Amino acid sequence: MKPVLKTLGEFASNWSAQYLAPCSAFVAPSMNGKTRLLMELSKHTCVVYVCLRPESSSGHPPRSRYAAEILLDTAPSTEKLLNQFEDLILAILITVAQFFENIGDATNDFKMTEWISTSLPSKKQLSDPPFWDKVKDEMELVKASKAAKNEQFEAVSVRIQEATEFMGTENLRVLLAIDEA
Repeated sequence: MKPVLKTLGEFASNWSAQYLAPCSAFVAPSMNGKTRLLMELSKHTCVVYVCLRPESSSGHPPRSRYAAEILLDTAPSTEKLLNQFEDLILAILITVAQFFENIGDATNDFKMTEWISTSLPSKKQLSDPPFWDKVKDEMELVKASKAAKNEQFEAVSVRIQEATEFMGTENLRVLLAIDEA
């Protein structure tokens, strides 16, 4: 995992503002372990996992219902979709910050184990993990907020940086993983 984390961290730290976001892609044929890699990465950094598999699919991991509803299952204008996407990302980041701020002075292993059990899908779950209920609630607050989005993103970035300092990775604290499974 360390080489992958190191490479992703280097990409994130070398990001230039001329690009919209520091993005990477794991591309490989089916059954080569891309989803498994993301699950392993979640032991070392905060992975927010979104599965956008087809609604009719019965495979694992299951489709992330709330995220898919926001990103796929509506047909808004481009501007409205962009606003929904920004609101979703902001709600995700606020929820991540709250999780790690509220977990207290536990060991690093405990924090990451709790994160995994709260945020990642398990074979026993038929619905979204509990993390997404909190994101949904936060999304309503974000939509109702009058504060400028850029100020909210700046504030939550500082909160995440402080709350996830224990991870020891300076440039890669939150990894938004969108998997089409």
